[in-house]
Parts: sequence; structure tokens; C-alpha cells
Amino acid sequence: MFGLLSILSLPVSKTIKYQLAICGDYAKLTATILLNLYPNSRLFFFKIPRHVATGIGINNKIYILDQKLPIREPEAWLNYWNEDSATEYELRQKGSKYSIVRAENGKI
Repeated sequence: MFGLLSILSLPVSKTIKYQLAICGDYAKLTATILLNLYPNSRLFFFKIPRHVATGIGINNKIYILDQKLPIREPEAWLNYWNEDSATEYELRQKGSKYSIVRAENGKI
């Protein structure tokens, strides 16, 4: 998980200020926006080699929001990146703190 945390290292305020980011910064910004719009939803990060994207759970389905449209379901997202699987992490809240933990199944 250390690798994922280092990818998500740039603060959102600097991403907005500099208007320049890598995939982890976009994933973090997307998660922040989704968290504010849908505070009761489940949020995820999906990591493949050299890339990470944000996912949101809606009505027992997961949708992945990457740097560019369209929004994709996991299978379509993996096909786009020509990957067989991705490591799945979930953003969890405990009190006022958030942490990123590997999801139960761990893979898509």
C-alpha cells in the first residue's frame, strides 16, 4: 500500500493551484469532489502498473472515473488500459480521519 500512498501525495490545494497533476493527483481530487457530493457513498482507488483511478459505488455497481471521460465500469476500464486485473483500495472514514485500505476482494 505504500506505493499507492506515495502516488496520492500531492495535496488537492496544490493540484488546483498549479493546474498540473499526475494520475494519483487526479484520483485524489476526484475522490475529494465525490466525497463532498456523495458523502454516504463508497469510494475506491483502482491501481494498475503506473496508473491509479477513482471509483464510486452506486446501487451495488462500481463506476471508475479516470482523468478523461467516459466513466467506465471496471471491465471496460481494464480493457481500455489493456490490463487483466487491478488492485482495489477503499477510502474509509473513522471519525474525522480517512484511510485507504485494500478492499475485501482486493482485485477486480
